Amino acid sequence: MMIRKQLYIDAKQQEKLRRIAKQKGCTEAAVLRDAIDRIPENLDPIDQALDDAGIRLRPQTGEREVSQEELEEMEKRYYDWVNALPESLGLSEIVIEDRR
Repeated sequence: MMIRKQLYIDAKQQEKLRRIAKQKGCTEAAVLRDAIDRIPENLDPIDQALDDAGIRLRPQTGEREVSQEELEEMEKRYYDWVNALPESLGLSEIVIEDRR
């Protein structure tokens, strides 16, 4: 299902959009849809770093609770990751600890 959207872009953006669509041989709308698909869902760099390291605990959907063993494993992986960093995270580390 497609949903119609309207947006305002400046003249430079319009020219760029037109050139890209012509180069790709597609519509301007297809270029915009492709650009939206390429935007990461997670724009928070701290969350992204935790995801990349595989140490962020996802919110539970209510299906089951996280076991104590899982929490301990996550904590171990977190500290292994922090200790492997070349320097202290400073404020980022404080934010991460606060989120825990």
